Amino acid sequence: MTTRLMMKGPSLNAFLSVARKCPTVVTTSFSDAVDIIADKTKRKRKSESKNQPSKRLKKPERIEKYFKLEVSDPEGVEHAVATTGKGRADIPIDHLAVCERVHLPIDEGKVRQLALGMIERFEPTSIYLTVVPAVQEDFDPINLERNRYEVVHGRHRLSALKFLHQEGRMTSLPTLEGGTVTCYILGMSDEIGLNYLTLRGNDLAAKMVNKPSIHDLFYTLQGLSQIYSDQELVMKAITRYANLQKCSDAQKAALRSFSKWSKDALKKAKDVLVKYERFQLKDADDAVMKKHAREIKEGKKFICSSELFIGLARMPFNSFEENAEDILSEKLSLKEVVKSNNLKLERKKKEAKIVELAGFTSMENVRSLYPEKFTEDVIDKLPVQPQALSSASSLEKYTVCVFKGDTDTQSTAKELEVIDLEQDLDELRTLCVRARRKNVRELLKQDISSVQAKLSKLNPAAEVSDPYAFKLDKSVDESKTLKLDQDEKTEEGKSQEDQQKMVGAAPGKPVQDGARADIMKVDQQRYRDFMRLLHKCSAENEQAQSMKIEFLRSFCAKLEEKNPFSNKEIDDCIDYMAKENKVMRSGDIVFMI
Repeated sequence: MTTRLMMKGPSLNAFLSVARKCPTVVTTSFSDAVDIIADKTKRKRKSESKNQPSKRLKKPERIEKYFKLEVSDPEGVEHAVATTGKGRADIPIDHLAVCERVHLPIDEGKVRQLALGMIERFEPTSIYLTVVPAVQEDFDPINLERNRYEVVHGRHRLSALKFLHQEGRMTSLPTLEGGTVTCYILGMSDEIGLNYLTLRGNDLAAKMVNKPSIHDLFYTLQGLSQIYSDQELVMKAITRYANLQKCSDAQKAALRSFSKWSKDALKKAKDVLVKYERFQLKDADDAVMKKHAREIKEGKKFICSSELFIGLARMPFNSFEENAEDILSEKLSLKEVVKSNNLKLERKKKEAKIVELAGFTSMENVRSLYPEKFTEDVIDKLPVQPQALSSASSLEKYTVCVFKGDTDTQSTAKELEVIDLEQDLDELRTLCVRARRKNVRELLKQDISSVQAKLSKLNPAAEVSDPYAFKLDKSVDESKTLKLDQDEKTEEGKSQEDQQKMVGAAPGKPVQDGARADIMKVDQQRYRDFMRLLHKCSAENEQAQSMKIEFLRSFCAKLEEKNPFSNKEIDDCIDYMAKENKVMRSGDIVFMI
């Protein structure tokens, strides 16, 4: 350690103790040395923070990462292509043939378009072909033009040239007078490498215009699955292809699902996709043909959307095989079959959620108890995602709403443990009322007698058949119904006798309107408490200007637990408020005035 010391006593000892811990070159005072050590410590901490795990990569970043890893992998297919070149030569067209070990199908329409384009406007640089020796054992590395080759990239161009050669028109093209074609020769022989050569050549030639599609990867997967029994090897190769083509994780997962299909199912799926991309299925209706008229003229393919391809991969292969013939014969469209399967999968998820909420062992037990409440049509219309400003989905609300109306099943229903769903149920029951809230005041001014009819026209979704019009009614047996009717009659008789005693009316005679008004004035404190609950109910429901009587009764019962309001008290208070022009009642709906 080199120093220039200007210190004595304790300062020197303190400096030496620090210098032993963090040795450095000091040419200034003690305070400057401490600052240098502190800066060095900060830099060390900053470098340590860089070693911490990075944030999760986004989808485009992950795709680019996998692509770079494959390019730089010394054992990958990209590296193998770069190290197997054998040269370039002009090969007679009679010594060239399309490689049968490449599993991408030949598009005859594209061949005819290329042949016509070569006659009209020929570009010599566009006919360079990538070839491999047809027979590796007889390959002559010195006289390259004497060997026979198979074309792995440029197969459509070779087919177009052979078509012109049969008609005697190829030699009239520039640079092809001698009947030879310039070829780049590679020494690969395994089928995994040959298929990648085709995909790689298409990828580089397309330059983001006609980029190889997900169909091409599927065709390769189907072809390799027919040859190799080791599906792990095939899937590893397909994954490498997909990484180099920058496929998403969902697309690679779909290819992985296809690798589990049977060989017959893969063959039928290939036939379907080939016809799909040629606009030969029911999916290509008049609207699609009109929209893609330009692509059809240019010979471009009609590629499945990523969503449709992934949905097809999610299908059970035996289910697809059952519908394959109908798809090929244009009785069914591919979208219809995939949509139907997606609906079934979504329905199974919803049924599992319902079974979990209800605490049952199977959906059959739930349907045996509520045959009309959980039909397939109702379940399909219920979304599973939570709605805005709500902690539960409509599916959960509907399930809780159904079981809430049956006291016999409350002890076995798990949804009763979720207390916070009660407020969501109340919000759901007033959904239709909120939708038409803005029109209530204007309608009241026009014609009070036809308010309900106009509201039903404004909101036709509030029909009984609509799954969102939730009701708590539950069918019971006749004995329970008879008992309930008798209890209600007994209660009504007692109430009427009490009213008659309070106003001094004779037993058996009806209470007059004036006497009823006197009854409602007896307990003003209860009347004020009811108005307070009514305004609170309106405020908690976004200042609702209308609400159902049933909803109001449940709200009052929930908040007023010590001295709850009876149904008769609520009716009396509403009638009295209507008399004072504070509310208006139309059927089972109360409107704020």
